[in-house]
Amino acid sequence: MALTVKIDRFGFKGREAFIDPHATLSVVNSIGTLVEASQDTPIARDREETSEGTYVVFDRSVHVQTPVSELEEDVAIFLEFKHYKPKKKKTSTKAWCFFTLSELDPSLDQQRIAMEIYAKPTDLSRRRVGLLSVKKLYAHVECLLRTE
Repeated sequence: MALTVKIDRFGFKGREAFIDPHATLSVVNSIGTLVEASQDTPIARDREETSEGTYVVFDRSVHVQTPVSELEEDVAIFLEFKHYKPKKKKTSTKAWCFFTLSELDPSLDQQRIAMEIYAKPTDLSRRRVGLLSVKKLYAHVECLLRTE
């Protein structure tokens, strides 16, 4: 069984102008070690303003390389929102989120998840977690489980 994560959008408060925003997907075990190489998405497609806040729209899919049957149940899928900072001439992580495989229902082929967005730095061990904002902000993804 293979897992594809379609990154729909990240929500942020205010009208932030991110330059070349993209996401990095990482598969991490319970002690915070990468299970496979991290993957970057192409640059986000669009931005949209709603009553809940500003969203950076990705509409991009990332395929987890390791078959689900070979992953431990407590494995987490991390998503980091990154953007370019011209003054510092580097790419910076703005925020991150994660979900575990145990949160997915294996009987469903397709399921949507809304994850809370946490402030940097990214903690792969999942111990130091702090919300990015007081306002309810979410990252929206769609998980596709398919048998091959």
